[in-house]
Amino acid sequence: MASSALLAHLMVSRFVDHQPWHRQSVILRRQGVNIDRDVMGRWARKLAWLMAPLGERLLAHILKAPKIHGDETPVTLLMGEDG
Repeated sequence: MASSALLAHLMVSRFVDHQPWHRQSVILRRQGVNIDRDVMGRWARKLAWLMAPLGERLLAHILKAPKIHGDETPVTLLMGEDG
């Protein structure tokens, strides 16, 4: 059974830190925790399903606002040798 802390760690690692399931599985295995990447994927799908009502409520709240602000900060891209 996964704790909420473990699930939060896995989701942040995957979707914020861009660590794929197989890489997280290898990292955890080095620490003595064996969690298959298929299990992580199932947990993520279940969490998405459980969190969907919260996301819908948040979107409804945002859309009620008279204005919605976005971040339009320009991002400088580094050019490679070809550019």
